[in-house]
Amino acid sequence: KWEERHRQRITDQMVNRISAATSEGHVARDMGFPVASKRYAFGLTYELPPVLESHPDESDIRGGNFCNTKFRVLLVSSEVLEVAREIEPASVVEPGLSESHTQFFERRWANIRALAELIDEADERPVKRR
Repeated sequence: KWEERHRQRITDQMVNRISAATSEGHVARDMGFPVASKRYAFGLTYELPPVLESHPDESDIRGGNFCNTKFRVLLVSSEVLEVAREIEPASVVEPGLSESHTQFFERRWANIRALAELIDEADERPVKRR
């Protein structure tokens, strides 16, 4: 299936990039040096600035948010995913932030929560063998 092939290709590319960025740890472990291990998950998002979310037909270039319209990789530790399952997006925002920063942090936390939910759903599905 087309979607599955592309999903797997993107996943493989992300794992390769992350592995390349952390190769020192692999070498250190192989050489017998002490290393710390931690579990992470990653998700690919396409986050739109609030203006584009509410008015997708309008260009936001003049507003300065055009550069924020792009794919993003969220690399999240298992500990943060556990917290995300319990805490609502509005609860992670520091008081006194501007409206745009508040929206940014709430949207990012909502994406992290969605990643945790997708992982939970995947854990409940039977494993496909290739």
